[in-house]
Amino acid sequence: MTLRERATDKGKRPRPEKPQCSFDVSERELKKIRKVEMQSRNAQMVKKMDGRGFKFDNRGVHKETQKDLCDCLGIECPGCFMPCPRCSSIKCGHECRRNRRWAYDNFEIEGTSLTIKNQAKK
Repeated sequence: MTLRERATDKGKRPRPEKPQCSFDVSERELKKIRKVEMQSRNAQMVKKMDGRGFKFDNRGVHKETQKDLCDCLGIECPGCFMPCPRCSSIKCGHECRRNRRWAYDNFEIEGTSLTIKNQAKK
């Protein structure tokens, strides 16, 4: 037996056979089922983590005030950031607001004595 044959024999492991289903389910149907299962798992996970003190819900709305405030802390701001890569909201700053555990207290603008405080924070 040559070295190449030994090396290829070592790498080969017996793979378990896929169980054959007694019914035909298309890949499309399986994908739908997996998607529903993942959504239910994600919903359960959010419910579990809710007790740990999230400041924002799964839509990015502040939980205490129920307001959809922009991270610039402007009360009537329609959104002034680039679209968030995670949720496509234009109100997320450098981190997505969905299920975020913290909120901005205030902003200090450099070069001036101007400080913008979060009106929603108690």
